[in-house]
Amino acid sequence: MDLNFSWDFSTPEIYCLGILILIWIIEIIYQFYLFNRPFRFYQKEKNGKIEYTHQYPAVSVIVYAQNDAENLVKYMPKILNQAYPEFEVIVVNDDSTDDSKDILSVLETQYKNLYHTYVPEGSRNLSHKKLALTLGIKAARYDIVVFTNANCDPRNNEWLATIARNFVPGIDIVLGYTAIERKEK
Repeated sequence: MDLNFSWDFSTPEIYCLGILILIWIIEIIYQFYLFNRPFRFYQKEKNGKIEYTHQYPAVSVIVYAQNDAENLVKYMPKILNQAYPEFEVIVVNDDSTDDSKDILSVLETQYKNLYHTYVPEGSRNLSHKKLALTLGIKAARYDIVVFTNANCDPRNNEWLATIARNFVPGIDIVLGYTAIERKEK
């Protein structure tokens, strides 16, 4: 078994290899820049270089619910009791078969800023959730819309204010995320 290995490259092969290495280096730098953005943002926020608005615009919160009766009882009061000047909560009930409708009716008597609508049974659409969110958007009175699900637990009563503070001039979309907390055993 003869293992003769030669490193003889022609000039075009060397150019191609050099270009590929250069592209790879550019990609590594780009990935570092892209994935480092949240850390740079938190550093700017820590140093007080991020400006937030102190004017709280009116907000419509759209909550998607499908067979979430327990979650509506548990989490809707947290959403409805936000320390925020002007907001409405629209719950879109997506063809639930549990007690969601009754729970929402009871909650509507307690909270004047709660409204609910539903996706009709047997709706023929590719995505029930997309249809539900569209119905919620059409029912919203305010220009700024916040989406959440019935099983999401706002961390505190400043949740909505924390989202809305990011609507400074020049910002049209604010994205949030849900952090999953692990409980210690």
